[in-house]
Amino acid sequence: MSKIDIEVTIKNSETTDSYKVKAIVNDSVIKYKEPDDTTVIFDYKDNRLVRENDQMKMIYNFSGKEDSIILVKDYNRHINLIIKTNKINKKDYNLEIDFTIDKEKFLYRIEELK
Repeated sequence: MSKIDIEVTIKNSETTDSYKVKAIVNDSVIKYKEPDDTTVIFDYKDNRLVRENDQMKMIYNFSGKEDSIILVKDYNRHINLIIKTNKINKKDYNLEIDFTIDKEKFLYRIEELK
């Protein structure tokens, strides 16, 4: 287990959000906290992104093998998401995923800072 500095970018047609954080890497998994205290875990082997905070747990499956879901904790309700993965680029701990949800294109990027 080691710590690295990363820059995370999430982008769609209307907004771009970018921030720098420390991440913990272990085998094929990277874990970090977003500025709003949301914990994020990405599994490079399974192409699964999990984002969790006090209100929700979101599981994005970019492999196409499983559904993606949002769990609203206060109501104990699941919302299924249909995600179309357009492109995934991975090199070391750098990651770029181009995907679509309900005709809206998104870009999710993790870049290791050296």
